[in-house]
Amino acid sequence: KQWYQRRVAITAGVQIFGTLKEVPEGKNAPGGHELDADYWEIVGRSPAGGIDNVLNVESNSDVMYQNRHLWIRGENMSKILKVRHATIKAFRDHYYDRDYVEVTPPTMVQCQVEGGSTLFKFDYFGEEAYLTQSSQLYLETCIPALGNVYCIAQSYRAESSHTRRHLSEFTHIEGELPFITFEQLLQALEDLVCDTAERIMTSKHSQLVLDINPNFKVPQRPFKRMDYRDALQYCKEHDIKKEDGE
Repeated sequence: KQWYQRRVAITAGVQIFGTLKEVPEGKNAPGGHELDADYWEIVGRSPAGGIDNVLNVESNSDVMYQNRHLWIRGENMSKILKVRHATIKAFRDHYYDRDYVEVTPPTMVQCQVEGGSTLFKFDYFGEEAYLTQSSQLYLETCIPALGNVYCIAQSYRAESSHTRRHLSEFTHIEGELPFITFEQLLQALEDLVCDTAERIMTSKHSQLVLDINPNFKVPQRPFKRMDYRDALQYCKEHDIKKEDGE
């Protein structure tokens, strides 16, 4: 064992040959199986000391961001990326089953959607252009030709705020439906949220969600509806406050 440890540092690439077997009763392993190894070979070595010399539990956020390619190898970050994959698929399946048409709008545009103060500007062959804040306007132009439409694309906001609620770039899921009432819009949103969550939690990725958030539950229908005034009163009665305590 000590000889192995001297030759192989953490994050080295190895190839293992053996027999895949179900774990004995009372034992646990990912997927319910374990590899009974016969022999192994080194495919690629890692630097001396392995990943711990670069990234470990004591690393601050700057080190983590600079070594993001290593950070995502951690068990928790890997699970988050897999759940993200499952979530995007669930959204697409929801829209597909309800006859929405997926559109792929451009992300380099020459108009603003949410206001000029949060636009990322750049030079586009001598003309001023921006990174899109939203694909809403493009989706609206597709409605007469395609009916219900949606997109899953990147959006950008030039907001220099270091909070959890401000992102310079994010994956934006947007849908547009013509000729509906406000109540029909609320029903469509409720259906989107509940159906997408149900799809994820009935998929093979459900345990990953519970590993990340053990208390997660699929939202139940119908959602409570109230106007803004009633919502303020509800928050006061139930002592619901913002993060700053107001």
